[in-house]
Amino acid sequence: MCAYNALRVILNVALFFEMHVERSQEKFVKLLTFESSQLIHLVIKLSNSNADDNLYEALMDAISSALNQPFPRVKSQM
Repeated sequence: MCAYNALRVILNVALFFEMHVERSQEKFVKLLTFESSQLIHLVIKLSNSNADDNLYEALMDAISSALNQPFPRVKSQM
């Protein structure tokens, strides 16, 4: 399988209800998330504004569906 001009990224963060996501400038999407109880700022640059809109809408849909699912808990191994 061959894909030309197609980049793929795995976003390895938990999406949660009321997560801060915003469009910034023309081709950027900003996220605020937590990793190991620290606030992390992520900025994703996309190739064009249509890709920006698509990513923003996909994130917002995923976040709104996260409202109906419990937040995954990690059990302590102590």
